[in-house]
Amino acid sequence: MPLCYNLRTGYFYLFSALSSVRIEYRIPIPMVMGSNPLGRVSLTANCLRSFLVQLMNIISNSINETEKSGSELADVLKDKYPFVVLLYGDLGAGKTAFVRGFTKIISPNSRVKSPTYTIVNEYLSGKRPLYHFDLYRIESYDDFLSIGFDEYLSHGDCIVEWSEKLPVSVPGAVTVRINKLDDEKRSIDINYPD
Repeated sequence: MPLCYNLRTGYFYLFSALSSVRIEYRIPIPMVMGSNPLGRVSLTANCLRSFLVQLMNIISNSINETEKSGSELADVLKDKYPFVVLLYGDLGAGKTAFVRGFTKIISPNSRVKSPTYTIVNEYLSGKRPLYHFDLYRIESYDDFLSIGFDEYLSHGDCIVEWSEKLPVSVPGAVTVRINKLDDEKRSIDINYPD
């Protein structure tokens, strides 16, 4: 997954084998790497994993682009185990669309649907289990304890919708905040910890 940084604009341009779409990321990164005369720094996905410790901002113009953003994050995380991704956003922001794209990489052939009523869906077609939580209906700490969240954390990777309702902190989790800019356009902020 080649990644190019434009020193003039402060944007990364990521080209993936998953799509021909150029996705722009705004990532603060120390300028300790050499650059070529065109003002660009070339990186690979492994370098991205090393440097991606701050905030990425993605502007999505459609549901398909939101899904592709999920796929791109999954491509970065797929070799990290275990991981937890916490999703934040209003109703209809695109959290489930993001999860659909994410799951295409981590658990191919899994059919993603929002687990609003079941609280958790298990996707088992990947190398390891992926647990998809929707905490929208969680009303109390007891409700939270009853789903066995800590057990799931120790048995696979987790992606959590409505993380605003999570009554505990999850150290080392990747956070994704999806904000509606208009009917189709979204701002997606991804914070990837050290």
